[in-house]
Amino acid sequence: MQNQRQNTSSISHNNDFLEFERNMRNQMDNTLNSALTQNQSATQQRVQGYEAQTRNVNQTADERARQAYVQRLRSTNNMPRLLQAQGITGGAAESTVARMSNNFDNIQFGIMQNRDNELFEIQNRVNAANAAGAQNAANIRNQHSMQQLDLERDLKNMRVQAADRQQAEWERRRQQQISMIPQHYNDFQAFINQLEGNDPYNIRGEVIMARNAKMAGQNKRDAAEAERARQAEAQRVAQEAEAFERYLSRIPNLPSQHIWNHMMHYEPHSEVYNRLWGYFLAAQNRERQAR
Repeated sequence: MQNQRQNTSSISHNNDFLEFERNMRNQMDNTLNSALTQNQSATQQRVQGYEAQTRNVNQTADERARQAYVQRLRSTNNMPRLLQAQGITGGAAESTVARMSNNFDNIQFGIMQNRDNELFEIQNRVNAANAAGAQNAANIRNQHSMQQLDLERDLKNMRVQAADRQQAEWERRRQQQISMIPQHYNDFQAFINQLEGNDPYNIRGEVIMARNAKMAGQNKRDAAEAERARQAEAQRVAQEAEAFERYLSRIPNLPSQHIWNHMMHYEPHSEVYNRLWGYFLAAQNRERQAR
């Protein structure tokens, strides 16, 4: 019986601890996933910020290039008139136009070169952000692995400590039961059977006497309880009979029709029915005489 209780307690304890372990591991996994998600979100935000800068750089470069092109068209259209006004003709005019065209080409080249430099710098930042995000993710996983090792070590220690506490508690209860045997051994026939094979103190007779005395006392108590129940039942029956007689004593004074209604509740030709039948006939005679 003790072993069965111990096994049942062990199963319950083990199930509770397994549930505790699952909750701890799930909590740690949730923490890891949350940290990785936050890191990924932060990395994406930085990359998206750089992508927005890329769009701004391209838009700014396009706008500068457009303005330079418009300025070039205006200058090209106005150049002959300006040269003529300044008296520049021939090779000097052609040289001036060539220098102006070359200047605008340099401006366009500078705009594109600045754009490319800025885009290259932004791309380096994107690469650095992705690399930092990947490194952070690796650090998070490494930290999780270390924490997981610590958790498994702590859980192992807790299992050992819990098993030691459980074993100590079971031993305490076993010793308590052993110490209580002299107080209630007479309740166990198995103890008497054990004394048949090994009774160094010759107490089997006393054990049997104690058991018989207990059984006799129990039988006496059972008989007393049965007698009390019998008396209570007899009293209840007497009270019901008395109440029924009081009920019947009021019926003869009722009108015949009321007596007939009472008769309908009882089996024909039964004792009560026949008694009420007599009341009914007497009531009819009384009513005929009254008329």
